[in-house]
Amino acid sequence: MTNRWAATPLFLDNEFGREDVNKFSALAESADPVASLDPGHPRSGPASARYREIMGPLGLGDELRAALVTKNGCRGALCLHREDASHGFDAKEIDPIRRISPHVAEGLKTIPLGPTRDPARPAAASAPNR
Repeated sequence: MTNRWAATPLFLDNEFGREDVNKFSALAESADPVASLDPGHPRSGPASARYREIMGPLGLGDELRAALVTKNGCRGALCLHREDASHGFDAKEIDPIRRISPHVAEGLKTIPLGPTRDPARPAAASAPNR
């Protein structure tokens, strides 16, 4: 079994450096931004390099991904994994994620992007103009 910490660079390489199914960028542009790796047929995941090379060796089965999209673009992503089993995510589990994803995306709009400062620490004094 692959060490789960060693898998992080593999997941990043898969997401940003290679072709595969259900990429977050593709989901963000899709009419349906939520997808299971292989709905209804979790054992046929070998079509995905992510499944074959990373998830399978980690003992993971199906994967449920959601791009958190607002009318102004993608605000984030959600990825849920299920341990390798005889079944993957079904419609009763996928539908709630599909329903809440737009609301989570809207909520993420309230989080400021970029550097923030600790409100408990006073702001640094600006240098006087010379």
